[in-house]
Amino acid sequence: MNVFVEATVRDAFMRDYYAVVPSDLTEATSAEAKRASLANIDAFFGQVIDSESLFRCWQLDDCSG
Repeated sequence: MNVFVEATVRDAFMRDYYAVVPSDLTEATSAEAKRASLANIDAFFGQVIDSESLFRCWQLDDCSG
């Protein structure tokens, strides 16, 4: 997570994609690395949400929040 997922999200951001990362479906080299990576993604490169919210959005086609 703190290496490959973050790198992919950064690349997506640079290509004008809107990246959404389900925080509870990722893992990292440590709990602190995961927290830091998710915070970095959420602050600068995409949106971090839980998988339940993401699945609800997809099912209802309502991703307004």
